[in-house]
Amino acid sequence: MICSQYASGQTERMIFGTQSDDLVVRIDGNTVKLQTGSSSIATGTWYHVAWTYDGTTHRLFLDGVLKDTDTSNFAVYTGTNTEIGGQSTLGSGSYWLNGAISNFRIVQGDAVYTSAFTPTTQPLTNITGTALLCCQSNSSATAATVSSGTITAAGSPTVSITNPFGNNNDGTISGATFDSTNKWFELDGTDDYISIPDDASIEPTNVDWTFEA
Repeated sequence: MICSQYASGQTERMIFGTQSDDLVVRIDGNTVKLQTGSSSIATGTWYHVAWTYDGTTHRLFLDGVLKDTDTSNFAVYTGTNTEIGGQSTLGSGSYWLNGAISNFRIVQGDAVYTSAFTPTTQPLTNITGTALLCCQSNSSATAATVSSGTITAAGSPTVSITNPFGNNNDGTISGATFDSTNKWFELDGTDDYISIPDDASIEPTNVDWTFEA
């Protein structure tokens, strides 16, 4: 589940999320309006996803590629909370995301994407019409750059220093502690370290390079 606006028994309730290895938009619970297609997503991989509407056409994008459109005049139920990562009304099971979400944004008044595009390699920003921009902090699951109200967390979502952009050179912390305010690591001089998996993008070669800290 990426997000939902869902209340049991209400028409046009919305679920936007995964269905096995497919990304879908469901309206009225069981009706799939948009989908990326079977085997289009896989566990352990970051994706940029976007669902837009320009007043005529609904569009679903995966990594900047337009995967599906729908011109039927369906609206989204708006009488309940927007929930990110799960759906409390439906209870436990496949409606809960077992994974990570970064840079969640809702924009009102603009279909930001209407054709194929190259996803950004930088954090999303507060563009014109941004109503919600969250899931960007490395210290708080409820922090938001833009929000119309207080965000509350259910269960025990955690934050991570994992970077969804760039070369995916995400490290593993062994013993060291991270100061999320000042953005530095503290190591004890004995056995603390940070391990980054072997990758050609960070290996010294015969071309010019710089190591810096």
